[in-house]
Amino acid sequence: MRSFVPTKIGDIWMLLDALPVQEVLGARPWVPVPHSSSQIPGVLAWRGRAIAVFDLCTLLEGGSPLQPGVLRPRTVIVESRACALAMPVDMVHEVGEVDHAQIRPSHGTKMRHSSGEVEIFGSLAPILDVDQLIAEILTGAGDAS
Repeated sequence: MRSFVPTKIGDIWMLLDALPVQEVLGARPWVPVPHSSSQIPGVLAWRGRAIAVFDLCTLLEGGSPLQPGVLRPRTVIVESRACALAMPVDMVHEVGEVDHAQIRPSHGTKMRHSSGEVEIFGSLAPILDVDQLIAEILTGAGDAS
């Protein structure tokens, strides 16, 4: 069994491995950073430090990109490789367990850094590989726009 935190942006559900999820907060204001990438448009304060805000819409087809001054109702904080990211989302569901046999290769979903997909709440949801995402960000191989 694997534990996941289901999250939603617009009409799109995705799963985050529960282990890197440090905290789920309400709406949090963030500060845009001039000349930043579309993936990391700004920072927010968390536990006395500034952490990068990651726009999950940059990994998905569809969805509304983050806009300064527009808050999403929930903020998921993930941490891996000693790097924390804030991910504003529209909805977070309680942690759930999925049998490994239910996880299948990504075919019906299109999301970068997906390690597979699972059917939840009547639709296919990609599984975001947070470790892979953070590794790409740390090496600078991500979106440079």
